[in-house]
Amino acid sequence: MNDGNVDTRWASTAEDSQWLKLDFVKPVKAHELAILWEDAYASEYSVALTSDGRETEIFKTDKGAKGLVSIKTPDIPFSSVSLKCAKRGLSGDFRTRDWNIFEVRSGSGRLFRNVEGFAVHGQMEEGRCD
Repeated sequence: MNDGNVDTRWASTAEDSQWLKLDFVKPVKAHELAILWEDAYASEYSVALTSDGRETEIFKTDKGAKGLVSIKTPDIPFSSVSLKCAKRGLSGDFRTRDWNIFEVRSGSGRLFRNVEGFAVHGQMEEGRCD
């Protein structure tokens, strides 16, 4: 969800057990997913990818914190990524400032890939990403 504007974010309703799902127009093959949490982070959450109609959890923690989290992704194309927030770190909502997807190209190291063509679904503050 990197739209090139660091002033945009996803904000959930102020309850535990919130979720966000990004569905891609075409499958994405990446090496790493990075999520930037605001002060309103999830202390307990998981991340899953959907490939060939099957959802696979790739990351889970009960020690979430504010800041950048990098998650290695398996070497498979995936059609969606889901964030399931179980518990809030602070009172209020859950908020992510930025999502980045990285791919690796032979001999060039880590590259940012701005994924085009995705739909956002989830439990959002007033039903929006702002």
